[in-house]
Amino acid sequence: MALTLEEKTRLCALAADSRKANEIVVLDVQPLSSVADRFLICNGASDRQVKAIVEAITDEHAARCVSRAGCGSSRQSPRSASCKKSCDT
Repeated sequence: MALTLEEKTRLCALAADSRKANEIVVLDVQPLSSVADRFLICNGASDRQVKAIVEAITDEHAARCVSRAGCGSSRQSPRSASCKKSCDT
């Protein structure tokens, strides 16, 4: 049986939480966007942690990454690294 959008979103958030993501927020953009139904936004304490969060979501739950902000950017301090991820699966 296929997962519902709510179940997929919950799994993505749990994957981010399993990698100790901070400030996990899910935005429902379905009425506003044709690109994605939901956005999962969170941050991590370092670039390495943010990359682990992204990998956990994409590898374990096949979420398609539409946009990433702050991942691997040399202009940001490690504490401000963040990643925006759409749970468009």
